[in-house]
Amino acid sequence: MTVIDLDLQPARPPVPRARRTRRWRVFFLIALLLTVGAAAPPGDPMVQVLAAGGTAAAGFELGPSELFTATFGQNPQNEAGVRRYDLSTGAQRWATPVPHIVQALTYDPQAGVVLARAGDDPRMTVLDASDGTALWHLSRGSTWALTVTGGHVLLRTDASATRSVLVLTDARTGKPVWRRDINPRTDVYDDAARDRIVLVELSGRVTTLRFTDGSELGQGEVGSYSTVDVAGDRLYVTTPAMLAAYRMPDLTLVWKVPSASAGIVNECGPVVCVSSELGVRGLDAADGELRWSLPQWRAASRRVDGAVVVQTSDGEPDFAEIDPATGTVLRRLGEVWSDPRLRMRLDTVIPRRIWVQLVDPADNSPHTVGAIDTDAAYGCEVSLPYLACPTAAGPTGVFRLPIA
Repeated sequence: MTVIDLDLQPARPPVPRARRTRRWRVFFLIALLLTVGAAAPPGDPMVQVLAAGGTAAAGFELGPSELFTATFGQNPQNEAGVRRYDLSTGAQRWATPVPHIVQALTYDPQAGVVLARAGDDPRMTVLDASDGTALWHLSRGSTWALTVTGGHVLLRTDASATRSVLVLTDARTGKPVWRRDINPRTDVYDDAARDRIVLVELSGRVTTLRFTDGSELGQGEVGSYSTVDVAGDRLYVTTPAMLAAYRMPDLTLVWKVPSASAGIVNECGPVVCVSSELGVRGLDAADGELRWSLPQWRAASRRVDGAVVVQTSDGEPDFAEIDPATGTVLRRLGEVWSDPRLRMRLDTVIPRRIWVQLVDPADNSPHTVGAIDTDAAYGCEVSLPYLACPTAAGPTGVFRLPIA
Protein backbone atom coordinates (compact mmCIF):
# COMPACT_ATOMS: atom_id res chain seq x y z
CA MET A 1 0.00 0.00 0.00
CA THR A 2 1.26 3.45 -0.90
CA VAL A 3 1.31 6.22 1.68
CA ILE A 4 0.80 9.52 -0.13
CA ASP A 5 2.98 12.43 0.94
CA LEU A 6 1.74 15.72 -0.45
CA ASP A 7 4.90 17.50 0.72
CA LEU A 8 2.91 19.74 3.02
CA GLN A 9 3.46 20.40 6.70
CA PRO A 10 0.61 19.46 9.06
CA ALA A 11 -1.28 22.30 10.65
CA ARG A 12 -4.52 23.12 12.42
CA PRO A 13 -7.85 21.55 11.37
CA PRO A 14 -9.76 23.14 8.47
CA VAL A 15 -11.58 26.42 9.07
CA PRO A 16 -15.21 25.61 9.96
CA ARG A 17 -17.78 26.73 7.43
CA ALA A 18 -19.59 28.97 9.87
CA ARG A 19 -21.31 30.89 7.10
CA ARG A 20 -22.73 27.93 5.27
CA THR A 21 -24.77 24.79 5.88
CA ARG A 22 -26.07 22.10 3.59
CA ARG A 23 -28.09 20.39 6.30
CA TRP A 24 -31.47 21.00 4.70
CA ARG A 25 -30.25 19.93 1.25
CA VAL A 26 -28.86 16.66 2.55
CA PHE A 27 -32.04 16.02 4.53
CA PHE A 28 -34.19 16.47 1.45
CA LEU A 29 -32.02 14.19 -0.64
CA ILE A 30 -32.03 11.44 1.99
CA ALA A 31 -35.33 11.75 3.88
CA LEU A 32 -38.23 13.25 1.96
CA LEU A 33 -41.42 12.07 3.60
CA LEU A 34 -44.58 11.12 1.72
CA THR A 35 -48.23 10.70 2.55
CA VAL A 36 -49.67 7.84 4.55
CA GLY A 37 -52.59 7.39 2.20
CA ALA A 38 -54.43 4.45 0.75
CA ALA A 39 -52.21 2.32 -1.47
CA ALA A 40 -53.10 0.42 -4.61
CA PRO A 41 -53.37 -3.37 -4.34
CA PRO A 42 -50.01 -5.06 -3.72
CA GLY A 43 -47.94 -6.22 -6.67
CA ASP A 44 -45.05 -8.68 -6.66
CA PRO A 45 -43.23 -8.60 -3.31
CA MET A 46 -39.70 -7.37 -2.76
CA VAL A 47 -37.16 -10.07 -1.93
CA GLN A 48 -34.36 -9.86 0.62
CA VAL A 49 -31.12 -10.86 -1.07
CA LEU A 50 -28.65 -10.12 1.74
CA ALA A 51 -28.32 -9.65 5.49
CA ALA A 52 -24.79 -8.30 5.82
CA GLY A 53 -23.02 -8.86 9.13
CA GLY A 54 -24.32 -9.93 12.51
CA THR A 55 -24.36 -6.42 13.99
CA ALA A 56 -25.13 -2.93 12.75
CA ALA A 57 -22.58 -1.58 10.27
CA ALA A 58 -20.60 1.53 11.10
CA GLY A 59 -21.35 2.62 7.54
CA PHE A 60 -22.38 1.16 4.19
CA GLU A 61 -22.49 2.08 0.51
CA LEU A 62 -24.90 0.55 -2.00
CA GLY A 63 -23.72 0.19 -5.59
CA PRO A 64 -25.54 -0.98 -8.72
CA SER A 65 -24.74 -4.65 -7.97
CA GLU A 66 -22.73 -4.61 -4.74
CA LEU A 67 -22.82 -3.57 -1.10
CA PHE A 68 -19.81 -2.30 0.84
CA THR A 69 -19.92 -2.27 4.65
CA ALA A 70 -17.62 -0.97 7.39
CA THR A 71 -17.43 -2.66 10.79
CA PHE A 72 -15.57 -1.76 13.97
CA GLY A 73 -12.40 -3.68 14.79
CA GLN A 74 -11.05 -4.85 18.15
CA ASN A 75 -9.95 -1.27 18.85
CA PRO A 76 -12.81 0.83 17.41
CA GLN A 77 -10.75 4.03 17.39
CA ASN A 78 -7.81 2.61 15.46
CA GLU A 79 -9.03 -0.17 13.21
CA ALA A 80 -11.99 -1.26 11.14
CA GLY A 81 -12.96 -3.79 8.52
CA VAL A 82 -14.40 -3.14 5.05
CA ARG A 83 -16.30 -5.83 3.17
CA ARG A 84 -17.84 -6.23 -0.25
CA TYR A 85 -20.90 -8.36 -0.97
CA ASP A 86 -22.15 -9.26 -4.44
CA LEU A 87 -25.90 -8.77 -4.63
CA SER A 88 -26.47 -11.30 -7.42
CA THR A 89 -25.36 -14.14 -5.13
CA GLY A 90 -25.49 -12.59 -1.64
CA ALA A 91 -21.94 -13.80 -1.07
CA GLN A 92 -19.07 -11.88 0.52
CA ARG A 93 -16.38 -11.28 -2.08
CA TRP A 94 -13.64 -9.85 0.15
CA ALA A 95 -12.83 -8.40 3.58
CA THR A 96 -9.99 -5.95 4.24
CA PRO A 97 -8.76 -4.42 7.54
CA VAL A 98 -7.89 -0.71 7.59
CA PRO A 99 -5.78 1.04 10.28
CA HIS A 100 -8.36 3.61 11.37
CA ILE A 101 -12.02 4.05 12.24
CA VAL A 102 -14.41 3.99 9.25
CA GLN A 103 -17.85 5.57 9.36
CA ALA A 104 -18.31 6.54 5.71
CA LEU A 105 -17.73 4.70 2.44
CA THR A 106 -17.76 6.26 -1.03
CA TYR A 107 -17.78 4.08 -4.14
CA ASP A 108 -16.51 5.45 -7.47
CA PRO A 109 -17.48 2.89 -10.15
CA GLN A 110 -15.55 4.74 -12.85
CA ALA A 111 -12.25 4.30 -11.01
CA GLY A 112 -13.22 1.02 -9.37
CA VAL A 113 -12.30 2.25 -5.89
CA VAL A 114 -13.88 2.62 -2.46
CA LEU A 115 -12.83 5.47 -0.17
CA ALA A 116 -13.04 4.49 3.52
CA ARG A 117 -12.97 7.31 6.08
CA ALA A 118 -14.40 8.53 9.37
CA GLY A 119 -16.86 11.36 9.60
CA ASP A 120 -14.66 13.61 11.72
CA ASP A 121 -11.23 12.02 11.20
CA PRO A 122 -9.13 12.92 8.14
CA ARG A 123 -7.47 9.48 7.99
CA MET A 124 -8.63 7.56 4.93
CA THR A 125 -7.79 4.53 2.82
CA VAL A 126 -8.59 3.93 -0.85
CA LEU A 127 -9.37 0.30 -1.69
CA ASP A 128 -9.62 -1.54 -4.99
CA ALA A 129 -13.33 -2.30 -5.30
CA SER A 130 -12.78 -5.59 -7.12
CA ASP A 131 -10.51 -7.35 -4.61
CA GLY A 132 -10.17 -5.09 -1.54
CA THR A 133 -6.48 -4.31 -2.03
CA ALA A 134 -5.42 -1.13 -0.20
CA LEU A 135 -4.18 1.19 -2.97
CA TRP A 136 -3.11 4.24 -0.96
CA HIS A 137 -3.62 5.87 2.39
CA LEU A 138 -3.61 9.33 3.98
CA SER A 139 -3.07 9.88 7.68
CA ARG A 140 -2.04 13.54 7.87
CA GLY A 141 -4.37 15.46 10.15
CA SER A 142 -4.57 18.56 7.99
CA THR A 143 -5.72 16.86 4.76
CA TRP A 144 -9.36 16.14 3.97
CA ALA A 145 -11.13 14.49 1.05
CA LEU A 146 -13.77 16.84 -0.32
CA THR A 147 -15.20 14.59 -3.03
CA VAL A 148 -14.58 11.31 -4.84
CA THR A 149 -15.92 11.12 -8.38
CA GLY A 150 -15.05 10.45 -11.99
CA GLY A 151 -11.80 8.66 -11.17
CA HIS A 152 -10.47 11.48 -9.00
CA VAL A 153 -10.26 12.49 -5.34
CA LEU A 154 -10.28 16.19 -4.50
CA LEU A 155 -8.20 16.90 -1.38
CA ARG A 156 -7.80 20.00 0.73
CA THR A 157 -4.77 20.53 2.96
CA ASP A 158 -4.56 23.39 5.46
CA ALA A 159 -0.79 23.72 5.49
CA SER A 160 -0.47 26.82 7.68
CA ALA A 161 -2.38 29.82 8.97
CA THR A 162 -1.76 31.58 5.66
CA ARG A 163 -1.77 28.75 3.10
CA SER A 164 -4.11 25.97 2.07
CA VAL A 165 -3.81 23.73 -0.97
CA LEU A 166 -6.33 22.03 -3.24
CA VAL A 167 -5.03 18.87 -4.89
CA LEU A 168 -6.89 16.74 -7.43
CA THR A 169 -5.46 13.23 -7.35
CA ASP A 170 -5.86 10.10 -9.41
CA ALA A 171 -8.28 7.92 -7.42
CA ARG A 172 -6.32 4.68 -7.97
CA THR A 173 -2.78 5.94 -7.41
CA GLY A 174 -3.15 9.06 -5.25
CA LYS A 175 -0.79 10.90 -7.63
CA PRO A 176 -1.60 14.61 -8.07
CA VAL A 177 -3.23 15.71 -11.32
CA TRP A 178 -3.05 19.39 -10.37
CA ARG A 179 -2.68 21.52 -7.26
CA ARG A 180 -3.47 25.11 -6.37
CA ASP A 181 -2.72 27.28 -3.35
CA ILE A 182 -5.80 28.93 -1.84
CA ASN A 183 -6.56 31.28 1.03
CA PRO A 184 -7.24 29.21 4.20
CA ARG A 185 -10.44 31.20 4.78
CA THR A 186 -12.05 29.82 1.64
CA ASP A 187 -15.16 27.71 1.14
CA VAL A 188 -14.91 25.18 -1.70
CA TYR A 189 -17.98 24.23 -3.76
CA ASP A 190 -17.14 21.34 -6.08
CA ASP A 191 -19.34 20.15 -8.94
CA ALA A 192 -17.59 17.53 -11.07
CA ALA A 193 -20.74 17.01 -13.16
CA ARG A 194 -20.38 20.61 -14.39
CA ASP A 195 -16.57 20.33 -14.43
CA ARG A 196 -16.40 23.21 -11.96
CA ILE A 197 -15.03 24.22 -8.59
CA VAL A 198 -16.09 27.52 -7.02
CA LEU A 199 -13.83 29.11 -4.40
CA VAL A 200 -15.42 31.75 -2.16
CA GLU A 201 -13.04 33.62 0.11
CA LEU A 202 -14.20 35.27 3.31
CA SER A 203 -13.26 38.62 1.76
CA GLY A 204 -15.80 38.09 -1.02
CA ARG A 205 -13.39 37.15 -3.80
CA VAL A 206 -14.83 34.36 -5.97
CA THR A 207 -12.77 32.19 -8.33
CA THR A 208 -14.14 29.46 -10.61
CA LEU A 209 -11.83 26.62 -11.67
CA ARG A 210 -12.22 23.79 -14.15
CA PHE A 211 -12.49 20.59 -12.10
CA THR A 212 -10.49 18.35 -14.43
CA ASP A 213 -7.38 20.50 -14.89
CA GLY A 214 -7.58 23.30 -12.30
CA SER A 215 -7.47 26.07 -14.90
CA GLU A 216 -9.13 29.36 -13.97
CA LEU A 217 -12.45 30.07 -15.68
CA GLY A 218 -13.36 33.37 -14.06
CA GLN A 219 -12.89 35.63 -11.06
CA GLY A 220 -14.64 38.52 -9.37
CA GLU A 221 -15.71 40.20 -6.13
CA VAL A 222 -19.08 40.03 -4.38
CA GLY A 223 -18.15 41.92 -1.21
CA SER A 224 -19.16 41.08 2.34
CA TYR A 225 -21.81 38.36 2.62
CA SER A 226 -23.79 36.30 5.10
CA THR A 227 -24.27 33.16 2.99
CA VAL A 228 -23.31 31.98 -0.47
CA ASP A 229 -25.09 29.31 -2.50
CA VAL A 230 -24.05 27.81 -5.83
CA ALA A 231 -26.91 26.50 -7.95
CA GLY A 232 -26.85 25.79 -11.66
CA ASP A 233 -24.82 28.46 -13.42
CA ARG A 234 -25.46 31.07 -10.73
CA LEU A 235 -23.93 32.22 -7.48
CA TYR A 236 -26.45 33.56 -4.94
CA VAL A 237 -25.13 35.96 -2.30
CA THR A 238 -27.20 37.00 0.70
CA THR A 239 -26.70 39.64 3.36
CA PRO A 240 -29.13 40.78 6.06
CA ALA A 241 -30.33 43.46 3.62
CA MET A 242 -30.23 41.96 0.11
CA LEU A 243 -30.04 38.92 -2.13
CA ALA A 244 -28.05 39.04 -5.36
CA ALA A 245 -27.73 36.56 -8.24
CA TYR A 246 -24.53 36.41 -10.29
CA ARG A 247 -23.90 34.45 -13.46
CA MET A 248 -20.75 32.33 -13.36
CA PRO A 249 -17.93 32.17 -14.15
CA ASP A 250 -17.55 35.89 -14.95
CA LEU A 251 -19.78 36.97 -12.00
CA THR A 252 -22.09 39.13 -14.09
CA LEU A 253 -24.82 40.58 -11.86
CA VAL A 254 -28.20 39.20 -12.98
CA TRP A 255 -30.35 40.90 -10.34
CA LYS A 256 -30.29 42.26 -6.81
CA VAL A 257 -33.32 42.63 -4.55
CA PRO A 258 -33.93 43.72 -0.94
CA SER A 259 -34.11 40.84 1.52
CA ALA A 260 -35.37 40.81 5.10
CA SER A 261 -33.01 38.01 6.15
CA ALA A 262 -30.28 35.74 4.89
CA GLY A 263 -31.28 32.24 3.90
CA ILE A 264 -30.44 29.11 1.95
CA VAL A 265 -31.10 29.42 -1.78
CA ASN A 266 -32.21 26.59 -4.08
CA GLU A 267 -33.33 26.64 -7.69
CA CYS A 268 -36.97 25.50 -7.85
CA GLY A 269 -37.74 25.53 -11.55
CA PRO A 270 -39.32 28.87 -12.53
CA VAL A 271 -38.48 30.39 -9.16
CA VAL A 272 -35.61 30.64 -6.72
CA CYS A 273 -36.56 29.27 -3.29
CA VAL A 274 -35.13 31.14 -0.30
CA SER A 275 -35.44 29.33 3.04
CA SER A 276 -34.93 31.18 6.33
CA GLU A 277 -36.41 31.63 9.80
CA LEU A 278 -39.03 33.85 8.13
CA GLY A 279 -40.31 30.95 6.02
CA VAL A 280 -39.91 30.03 2.36
CA ARG A 281 -40.12 32.63 -0.39
CA GLY A 282 -40.32 32.08 -4.13
CA LEU A 283 -38.50 34.70 -6.23
CA ASP A 284 -38.81 34.95 -10.00
CA ALA A 285 -35.64 33.39 -11.42
CA ALA A 286 -35.47 36.02 -14.17
CA ASP A 287 -35.65 39.23 -12.11
CA GLY A 288 -35.77 38.30 -8.40
CA GLU A 289 -39.29 39.66 -7.85
CA LEU A 290 -41.31 38.04 -5.05
CA ARG A 291 -43.88 35.59 -6.44
CA TRP A 292 -45.11 33.96 -3.22
CA SER A 293 -44.33 33.55 0.48
CA LEU A 294 -45.01 30.60 2.81
CA PRO A 295 -44.17 31.70 6.37
CA GLN A 296 -45.38 28.43 7.93
CA TRP A 297 -42.65 26.40 6.15
CA ARG A 298 -38.92 26.51 6.83
CA ALA A 299 -37.11 24.79 3.95
CA ALA A 300 -37.61 23.98 0.28
CA SER A 301 -35.92 21.61 -2.15
CA ARG A 302 -36.40 20.37 -5.69
CA ARG A 303 -36.45 16.59 -6.10
CA VAL A 304 -34.73 14.86 -8.99
CA ASP A 305 -38.12 14.41 -10.70
CA GLY A 306 -38.73 18.17 -10.58
CA ALA A 307 -41.23 18.20 -7.71
CA VAL A 308 -40.70 21.01 -5.17
CA VAL A 309 -41.19 19.99 -1.53
CA VAL A 310 -41.32 22.21 1.55
CA GLN A 311 -40.91 21.18 5.18
CA THR A 312 -41.34 22.46 8.69
CA SER A 313 -38.50 22.19 11.20
CA ASP A 314 -40.20 22.42 14.60
CA GLY A 315 -41.10 19.21 16.44
CA GLU A 316 -42.22 16.39 14.15
CA PRO A 317 -41.38 17.44 10.57
CA ASP A 318 -44.22 18.00 8.14
CA PHE A 319 -43.90 18.01 4.36
CA ALA A 320 -45.87 19.19 1.37
CA GLU A 321 -45.47 19.33 -2.40
CA ILE A 322 -46.10 22.79 -3.86
CA ASP A 323 -46.62 24.37 -7.25
CA PRO A 324 -43.36 26.32 -7.66
CA ALA A 325 -45.01 28.91 -9.92
CA THR A 326 -47.62 29.96 -7.36
CA GLY A 327 -46.59 28.45 -4.01
CA THR A 328 -49.92 26.62 -3.80
CA VAL A 329 -49.80 23.44 -1.72
CA LEU A 330 -50.69 20.58 -4.07
CA ARG A 331 -50.75 17.84 -1.44
CA ARG A 332 -49.62 17.24 2.12
CA LEU A 333 -47.01 14.58 2.37
CA GLY A 334 -46.39 12.74 5.69
CA GLU A 335 -43.52 10.96 7.31
CA VAL A 336 -42.01 8.84 4.60
CA TRP A 337 -38.69 8.53 2.77
CA SER A 338 -38.97 8.70 -1.02
CA ASP A 339 -37.62 9.17 -4.48
CA PRO A 340 -39.69 9.40 -7.68
CA ARG A 341 -40.21 5.61 -7.97
CA LEU A 342 -40.04 4.56 -4.32
CA ARG A 343 -41.96 5.50 -1.18
CA MET A 344 -41.40 4.37 2.38
CA ARG A 345 -44.03 5.26 4.94
CA LEU A 346 -44.01 4.83 8.70
CA ASP A 347 -46.61 2.49 10.15
CA THR A 348 -48.89 4.46 12.47
CA VAL A 349 -49.36 1.52 14.86
CA ILE A 350 -46.35 -0.82 14.76
CA PRO A 351 -43.16 0.86 16.04
CA ARG A 352 -40.17 0.84 13.67
CA ARG A 353 -42.23 -0.73 10.85
CA ILE A 354 -41.64 0.84 7.42
CA TRP A 355 -43.87 0.00 4.47
CA VAL A 356 -42.16 -0.01 1.08
CA GLN A 357 -44.16 1.07 -1.96
CA LEU A 358 -43.34 1.35 -5.65
CA VAL A 359 -44.98 4.07 -7.69
CA ASP A 360 -46.63 3.13 -10.96
CA PRO A 361 -45.36 5.70 -13.48
CA ALA A 362 -48.56 5.37 -15.49
CA ASP A 363 -50.87 6.83 -12.85
CA ASN A 364 -48.54 7.70 -9.92
CA SER A 365 -50.30 5.16 -7.71
CA PRO A 366 -48.27 3.43 -4.95
CA HIS A 367 -48.15 -0.38 -4.71
CA THR A 368 -47.03 -1.96 -1.44
CA VAL A 369 -44.25 -4.50 -1.99
CA GLY A 370 -43.09 -5.24 1.55
CA ALA A 371 -42.09 -3.99 5.00
CA ILE A 372 -38.86 -3.44 6.92
CA ASP A 373 -38.34 -3.12 10.67
CA THR A 374 -35.64 -0.51 11.22
CA ASP A 375 -34.50 2.01 13.82
CA ALA A 376 -32.99 4.26 11.13
CA ALA A 377 -35.28 4.53 8.12
CA TYR A 378 -33.55 7.70 7.00
CA GLY A 379 -30.28 5.78 6.68
CA CYS A 380 -31.55 3.73 3.75
CA GLU A 381 -29.92 3.89 0.32
CA VAL A 382 -31.44 3.17 -3.09
CA SER A 383 -29.79 1.94 -6.27
CA LEU A 384 -32.70 0.52 -8.22
CA PRO A 385 -33.68 -2.27 -8.25
CA TYR A 386 -31.98 -2.55 -4.83
CA LEU A 387 -32.84 -0.98 -1.48
CA ALA A 388 -30.43 -1.19 1.49
CA CYS A 389 -31.43 -0.33 5.05
CA PRO A 390 -30.13 -0.79 8.58
CA THR A 391 -32.49 -3.21 10.30
CA ALA A 392 -33.75 -3.46 13.85
CA ALA A 393 -32.18 -6.91 14.10
CA GLY A 394 -28.71 -5.46 13.38
CA PRO A 395 -27.51 -6.57 9.94
CA THR A 396 -27.74 -4.29 6.91
CA GLY A 397 -30.55 -5.66 4.78
CA VAL A 398 -30.59 -5.47 0.99
CA PHE A 399 -33.85 -6.01 -0.88
CA ARG A 400 -34.49 -6.46 -4.59
CA LEU A 401 -37.54 -4.51 -5.69
CA PRO A 402 -39.86 -5.79 -8.44
CA ILE A 403 -38.86 -3.17 -10.99
CA ALA A 404 -38.29 -4.03 -14.63
